[in-house]
Formats: sequence, C-alpha cells, structure tokens
Amino acid sequence: QRFRTHHAPPLTTMSKMEAILPLPASDSPEATAEVLIAGAGPVGLLLGCLLAQTGVDVAIVDPHVFPGEAAKASVTMPRSFEQLELAGVGGGLRALGRPMQAVRVSLGGGSWVGEITGFGSPGVASRQCPRTVGQNFVEEELNRRYLELGGRFYRGARFVSYIESSEGGVEVNLEHSPYARPPKILPPMPANVTARMKTTMKAKYLVGCDGKQSHVRTAMGVRYHGHDYSETFLLADVEIPLAEVERTGFDKHSMHIMLDSPTGSLVSFIRLQETRWRTIFCQKGLTRDNLTPEFIQRQWQEFCPAPGPFVPTELKDLAFFEVACKLADTYRKGKVLLAGDAAHCHSPAGGQGMNTGLQDAANLAWKISSVLKGHAPDKLLDSYELERRPIAEWVLSNSDAMFQGMTSQTSAAFNFARRMFLKVVLGLAPQGSLPPKGFTAKLFGLSLSYADNETCRVLGQGPSRGAVRAGDRLPDLCCRDAESSAKVFTLELLAALPQNALRLLLVVETSTDCPSNAEIKEALAGFELLPTRGVPLRPVVYLSGSRGRGKTPTCWSHCMGIPVQGPRDPRINNFAPSPEGLALNAADDEALAAYYASLRVLVPADADAREQVPCAEIATVLGMHEGGRAVLVVRPDGYIAVSQLGSWAAEPVTAALEELGYVVCPCE
Repeated sequence: QRFRTHHAPPLTTMSKMEAILPLPASDSPEATAEVLIAGAGPVGLLLGCLLAQTGVDVAIVDPHVFPGEAAKASVTMPRSFEQLELAGVGGGLRALGRPMQAVRVSLGGGSWVGEITGFGSPGVASRQCPRTVGQNFVEEELNRRYLELGGRFYRGARFVSYIESSEGGVEVNLEHSPYARPPKILPPMPANVTARMKTTMKAKYLVGCDGKQSHVRTAMGVRYHGHDYSETFLLADVEIPLAEVERTGFDKHSMHIMLDSPTGSLVSFIRLQETRWRTIFCQKGLTRDNLTPEFIQRQWQEFCPAPGPFVPTELKDLAFFEVACKLADTYRKGKVLLAGDAAHCHSPAGGQGMNTGLQDAANLAWKISSVLKGHAPDKLLDSYELERRPIAEWVLSNSDAMFQGMTSQTSAAFNFARRMFLKVVLGLAPQGSLPPKGFTAKLFGLSLSYADNETCRVLGQGPSRGAVRAGDRLPDLCCRDAESSAKVFTLELLAALPQNALRLLLVVETSTDCPSNAEIKEALAGFELLPTRGVPLRPVVYLSGSRGRGKTPTCWSHCMGIPVQGPRDPRINNFAPSPEGLALNAADDEALAAYYASLRVLVPADADAREQVPCAEIATVLGMHEGGRAVLVVRPDGYIAVSQLGSWAAEPVTAALEELGYVVCPCE
C-alpha cells in the first residue's frame, strides 16, 4: 500500500513564522512582564490565556517555532473542558472531537475479548464528556486565543537562567534558540528575529511550564524524583477512509486497545475525527530507528485481530517519545513556580498527563492574578502546591499501577494470570460498569477535591456524608435566571466579568419559608467589606425548589415588586429581585455599585431537579435542611473556598477568607 508521510509543517504554520517576535532589548519597556511563562504547550498557553483575561501582562517564551510538535495526548477530559471554556475556547474544541463512548479490548490470541463502556455517567453533574480532542488541537486553539487576548509570544527563544531581583521579582536570561522537532526542518529565521541573540527580561513571577526536561526546574535547584520506564512509544496520526473503517469493524468504538501479554506490547487506535486516527505502539527496546510507517504497519498486522488492521491513505506527524514517573520536590521557590510536566510526569495510562497540567494552570492563574491585583496576599500562592501536589501523587500512583500492570514482564506465569484475569473481568462485567463510577469521576477530574488540604474551610453545621462542601468542585447544575427565565449553568457564572472574582452564593431552601427583603439586604450588606477593599465579589441568590415534587418558589411577590423582564416561565413567580428592588444606596461607591449591580437570582431549571440523577438542585447536593440557609464562596477555578450551612452570617465567612489568604486583611 502506498501512502504519504508529512514531514514539513503545513503552509498555515509556515505563515506564522512572520509573526515571531524578536527578543526585546534588555532594560527596554518591552523587556518587562508581570508574568513570564517558559513553555508554550497546553499548560503554558492556558495559564497565559487565563492571566491575560484578567488584565495581567504576560509573555511566553518557547524554542519550538511550530506549535504542537510534542503533542501526545489524545483525549481531553470533562474537567479540562470546563476550564478551557472559561478561557474562551471550550466550544470550538468540543466540535473538533468525538465523544468517548466505548473502548474495545484485545488481549492477544486473535480476538476481541470485551469492551469498556462506562464513560457516559460518572455520577457527577457536568455538561462535558471526554472527547477525542488531541493535544495539538488544544494547543492550536489556545495559541489563537492567547494572541487574540494580546499576549506576547517569543517563539524560537529559550529560557537560560534567572536571578532574584532586588525589586522583588526575577531577572530572566533568554537566548535565541529556535528548534524544530525532527523530521521537520528548521526554516530560515527572519532577519529582525536574529538581530538580537540574547536578552534579559524582568518579571514579577516566572512559571516553568517547559516539560519534564524543565530548564526552569534545573535553575531552581529542584530535584525530580522517580523512575524511567524501559518501554518507549511510537506515535502517528493516520487518515483512514470511512469505507475502510467500516470494513474492519472499527466504526463502533472510539478507541481500540490491543495488549499482548507475553511481550508486554501495546497497540492503540483513537478516533480523533471522522477519518483521522491516532495510533500508539509501546514496547521495550524501541528506538528512533523504528519510527517509520513500515515498522508501525507491521505491528498493526501482528497484533490486530481479524479481519486485520485498516489500510491507511496517509501517515503523518510521526513521533518517538520516552516516559517516566517523576515528581518535583517542590512547586515553588520564591517568585518562581512549576506547572505541568515540569512539576510531575507519568505514563499515558489513564489519559491524565495534559489534563492534570491544565488543572495546574487553572489553579495557579487566578491566584497569581489576585496577588498582582492586590486582592490577596502572596501567601495565597503557597496553596497552589498544597492543593495540586496530592492530585499529582494520586495520578502518578494510579497511572504507574495501570501501566506496570499492562506492560510488566515478571514471568510467564504472571503474564498468563494477567491475561486470564483481564479476560474474566471484561467478559463478566455488566454493560456500562467499567470503569467504576467513582474512579471514572476522578479520572474525568470532576470529583477531585481540595477539601482535605486545609486550604478551604467548612463553617456552621457539618455537611452530611457525601454532600458537597468547601474544597469540592461546584457541581455544574442547570438553573434558570429568575428575571429572564433563561437557562444558565452554575459554572457559566464564572465566565462573567471580572473573571478573577469570587462568587458569593446565598442559598435558601424554600419549602417552609422564603427570605424577606430585609433578610436579603442584611446578608448582602454583611459582605460589603470585601468589595470596599477592592476584592471583586459577585453575589448570586439561589432559591431551591420545594421538597414537594413539581413545586418551585412562589414567595418573591412579597419580597420584591419588580416585574420579570423577558420570556416568562410558568414555574417561576411573576416577580423577581433586582438590585433596584433592594433600594440600596451604593451609587457613591463604584466598587459597591458593581457588587450590587451584578446580583443574580437563580432557581432550579426543572421542577424535578431534586430527583434527577445526578441531582440538579443545589440545596440538595449541599445536604440542606428544610428552610435552611447556606453561603458558598466559589473561586474563579470553580472550587468552593468556604461553605457555611445554617446561616448567611458574613463575619465568619469573611474571617475564614482572610485567614486562608483568599483576601487581604485590613492590617496588611
């Protein structure tokens, strides 16, 4: 079979060469940034986008002149889509991939032995599902968004070293060092780019997102503990005609995995788009000399069950890579931090590499922004490692166990036992039961929590077992705006400006009574201290439905006298609260005016929200009692900083935010 191999970058990538910025002259205004990011992979790009959206001056430096050259990840998880959506790229990316619905498995012997289909219902509320969106597509969209936001890019240049500045930041040495991953050929650089080969930039913070061989980590003097794997990987993207996919029976599953127990070899096919697939071959002893279309196709022939592998029309973006399982000793030294593979790396098992790094970026971005804007003290950045390191340890432990379990060659008896065990499990497990829901929710990033890291605070009545609490991700529940009846999801609230704001949720269970106008006024006024200090705080009142099926709140008529604007929902009362209805006198204070003007009131989207699976009603997932009140302070990354059940009292909530470092104390 004849097919094409693509080694040169596509024309659209070549055209971006003209946009490469020359290094700025040392001590020039252009040689300063609030945050300098080393590494333009998905982690560095998401960090750059989230910072730029909040008005932070960001610059990214990366030696790769072509984006997406080190793309390995093939699946983007739901929690990553939630964060990418906040960066303004989620919708476009979802359209590029296919929902991850079923995985077909072969254990050798010339047959398929089972399938894994439990990806559709992790038991946690989210609009997102895992999709076969490759890392290269994520990078491309984030690259576009970062430039759209006005971010500066110094491609073809690399980080060399840094020193701590007497001004409280860092001075970072950079040099012109363009790189193109083989077999691509490095094109000539424009004259204005090569005119300056070295420079020094000043930044308030430096973040190393430069991969497992991180130069930033080395410059910090931070050790990288763990082990390398003897197995290596070959990767390629292939084009397969639809007729060929259907002929071989590959059209009914999103992914196909072939594990040969006697040799520990693994072949996988992931359907990225209609006719594009990504294939990976893993085995001990592979070298770069094996990175040829002919060798890869021979492995397909050897390991694919009948009717054999499909015949491709094109192989492109061939890559060889090695993997390890390692963790940095620390994520922070002063004004320098690490994220993504620079902080942790592991095998591809479980599809967690890119997704864990993206969550690092989402966790860190709003914290750096809050500190730079003066909303929070510098100690808030210490919570970054406290929260993200345990997640990395969990990911490394699980991915290592999965990878070793699939590829280890302990003995012939072990290989036989492994094959028999997997065959029995895959053969007997009920449809949709694999992977288990609890593990699936963690794998998707939806149930990973910071509740036990002492960075969030539970106040008031203790939450019931299994209830959402401080440290957990706010469930993405469908609600309705009480004024317009428009549907809105809770995590969509985080996208409203300013994107580094804390969201104040005042939740009330309304089956026995409804809050009076005076009670709402008093509750909102209790939190005025924060916006008057410059802390962006945006309030939301959430009215739960009655515990009686089919009922919703009907009490606003005695609280407010403001007619609802927009389409009318018959399940929502004809009247809804508004800032004007509260008769607040905040016009003389711009911060307070913004605080009250942003007030929104939400109700459950459906009458049976409480009974839906997973539950779609906030008061219920919080475990609230009838007539109960609760306060949630939600961070820009969607996690709950403080939860208080039993009252709307502001003083303990504000005190907790100050103590935890979410907001600046008046004395600071």
